[in-house]
Amino acid sequence: MFQTLAVLMLAGTLVAQGPARGHQTARVGREKPTAAVIREYLAPLVSRYRLKFYFEPEQIPKCTWKLEFATATQKDLPVLLSYVRLFAEEWRKYPPEFVKRSKLSGICFVKDLKLKKQKRAALPDYFNERLYYDFGFLRKSSRLYLRHVVHHEYYHMLEQQWNGNAYYKDPAWARLNTKGFHYGSGGANARSPGVGRLDHPKPGFVNAYAMSGLEEDKAEIWALLFVPQQWRLVSRWKESDGILAAKVRYLEAFARKKDKGMNTRYWVRIREPGRKETRRSQLEAGK
Repeated sequence: MFQTLAVLMLAGTLVAQGPARGHQTARVGREKPTAAVIREYLAPLVSRYRLKFYFEPEQIPKCTWKLEFATATQKDLPVLLSYVRLFAEEWRKYPPEFVKRSKLSGICFVKDLKLKKQKRAALPDYFNERLYYDFGFLRKSSRLYLRHVVHHEYYHMLEQQWNGNAYYKDPAWARLNTKGFHYGSGGANARSPGVGRLDHPKPGFVNAYAMSGLEEDKAEIWALLFVPQQWRLVSRWKESDGILAAKVRYLEAFARKKDKGMNTRYWVRIREPGRKETRRSQLEAGK
């Protein structure tokens, strides 16, 4: 019988680092992927973030939207495990309290995800506080893109939780754009090839997809803040793009307002793993 991961509460203040080290890594690495192995791999995320993870048949919860998807078969488990590893690497970047305050309750891993016949790499269910990710995209998309998707989709959930609407037309954000600029008709209608390519098409925007809607603009930049390879592009562009620089500051301030630990030191750790903090970053962090 298939199971849903239960919330595990651990005593003490040690931060769970997931199965990247130690005994669990050895077990996961040498065992043939099974549902039990995947549950074991996810267990540290369950305990750290107090989330439920769903990936087994008949256990995927009902979504607010009329989604089409399939669940993992035995043959899919190696791909699912690889996807879960990638997801865990990205998700561990979030402080537990930030996730807790966002009211997110669960993560669903499915394949062949569609909404109104349109293929989707991920979808948020704002009203049930769950995110759906299509692990099958690992077979056809770059790992870099999928890392980006982890954060992009979560931001839509954050917008709903903290601004009351995933499509909130934030006037402060809109004022950052060039006077007279108008967004397109939304991400659902921006599906042409290359629309997500990071090419900085005009001041303030990282790609054409960001220009499709204010909500997509915010979610695209939010995702770029967390993925080092992509952040390096943004970091270079914003040196000569004051609008983009202002948008980055806006979202970093948003994060810090929700969790004081998401300060300058935090972003250094996320974007440049292993780099020693400069005295300036320590001072900016109030050290």
